[in-house]
Amino acid sequence: MGQLDPFAVGSFVTGDSRRLEWLRRAASKMSHSVPESVAYAALDAAGFGPVRQAPHDGVGHIDLGVGEHHCVEVDGWDTHGNKVAFAEDRRRDRELAALKKWPLRYTYAEVMTDPRAFGRDVSRIIGVPVAAMYDKRMDWLLALPNGHLNRRTGWRPTGI
Repeated sequence: MGQLDPFAVGSFVTGDSRRLEWLRRAASKMSHSVPESVAYAALDAAGFGPVRQAPHDGVGHIDLGVGEHHCVEVDGWDTHGNKVAFAEDRRRDRELAALKKWPLRYTYAEVMTDPRAFGRDVSRIIGVPVAAMYDKRMDWLLALPNGHLNRRTGWRPTGI
């Protein structure tokens, strides 16, 4: 659930060939949820070069690594809305802090409701400006059929 299989992109019937080609390259079975894929697309559009499911000792994998010192986690109530998950998230945050990594936690709603604002917020926190073409890239993303990044992910990285 929430994953986009790169091999399934060929069966899509909407989108121009450039968009489908970008999506084929960007799709990853590594993303564990649609909001994680949307967060990846927004951070990629910002020029931050996010790394999916980056491993860290004592923590396991984080949703997205941004730069050397920041870890973005996108959490929803389905998987993080109980006492056990809440406690585990705090343990992982402490382990990340011990590794000089700063966890940035965002909710499903924050990412899915306004992915552009999510990208700008990460920019503000990490102290790196978004790419000059960020707004055009996000316009392209948000203009996909059915909105919300076509309920998946995607932007065309060049030739906008």
